[in-house]
Amino acid sequence: MGGVRKITAVEMNKDQVELARKYPVFNGGIYIDLSNVKIIVDDGRNFPKRQSEKYDVIMLSLPLTNTSRSLEGYASTENFLITTDCLCDYLDHLTGGSLVFVGHNDAEILRLLSISLTALKRTGVAEAEAMNRICIVGSDDYLVFC
Repeated sequence: MGGVRKITAVEMNKDQVELARKYPVFNGGIYIDLSNVKIIVDDGRNFPKRQSEKYDVIMLSLPLTNTSRSLEGYASTENFLITTDCLCDYLDHLTGGSLVFVGHNDAEILRLLSISLTALKRTGVAEAEAMNRICIVGSDDYLVFC
């Protein structure tokens, strides 16, 4: 696990967790064979609000729905799972590490950039410094915002 001592994974879909446990050959047994991995079935957005623990990295994969696969569909079905308040909660639970998001299109990443700048400003980070803390990498298939 690359030297990682502890992983807390939060998955909202209990069926996804059960499938991963049932078919460990397809995922390296990460949900059953690794003593340093703790799986919690919960809503990832609200989970930090109930925790006092801090994390080095918080990684989220934004949900992908059939209606958000195009810019036209995205505009009418934009999800509000990631908000300024939500990002502030995540930032509050970092030890100084990074938030990493996996997005699926330019519209998601641009919205995330805007929300991130607002959240960082709310926590006292100036815009110029905030831009030094943000990077966007990826390909046409998967964009990563960190």
